[in-house]
Amino acid sequence: EEDGGEEWQSLPCDIFQAPPLVPVGCNSFTLPLPGGGGVAVRPRRSLFERTGSGAEAAAAVREGVGHGADKGRMTGALLWDSAVVLASYLAASRPAAAARAQSRPISGELAAGWRGACVEVGAGLALPGLTAAALGWTTTLTDRQECLPLLAAGAADNGLGEAVAVAPLAWGDPAAASALGTFDLVLASDCVYEVESAAPLVASLSALVRRGGEGRGGEVLLAFDEAIGRHAAVAAFRALATSSFDWEELAHELKESVRLVRLRPRASEGEA
Repeated sequence: EEDGGEEWQSLPCDIFQAPPLVPVGCNSFTLPLPGGGGVAVRPRRSLFERTGSGAEAAAAVREGVGHGADKGRMTGALLWDSAVVLASYLAASRPAAAARAQSRPISGELAAGWRGACVEVGAGLALPGLTAAALGWTTTLTDRQECLPLLAAGAADNGLGEAVAVAPLAWGDPAAASALGTFDLVLASDCVYEVESAAPLVASLSALVRRGGEGRGGEVLLAFDEAIGRHAAVAAFRALATSSFDWEELAHELKESVRLVRLRPRASEGEA
């Protein structure tokens, strides 16, 4: 019998919505790498819900919990689609860049702060940062203190303990950012979700990315998912970021709602 084409409206979900890149309830995810192998991470829902037990949960309680969205949930304990998009972009396009970074001679004016390396902020399970490390970058993974055991475990699980450093970083803390130095590549995924954190995040990105004229500056690669509905946070972040960075959206085919952005710092008059 004809239903007038309206039957779809009674379905319990949006049949036109793309499935998530990270399956609901998954406890292990592996991103394949060019040439074989992969990077694996282990989402921990009990930690996300702050109901876990054992050493990791005890460390989280001992070091205190986050604020805002992270006060009720440990968001870094889950893998989010934006991280998959960013890590996949790195895997597809960064091997040659990694090789260049490792072999690049350090010029005199860059020697003090240049690392030939990358840093991930708000890393959580650190799929993008671990992917960069697996591709040859000397990588620093940062997040709040409570997330550091997750970062260390991810590096160890992937045999990257010697190539990866783990450090606490509160966004907007100039002393902590200065202690880390500056980097050719700064990674951030799923970090744009609260209006209040936009200014501290932009401040940390600005402090960490290497600056220099004549194409010598570093870059930020950023991914965020518009499907989570944090439009005010995105608007606030973009308004602040574009005051000091050039904003370039990058194409990808993994999930339409995930925005992949390259931020390049504008050179000051002394650097131009």
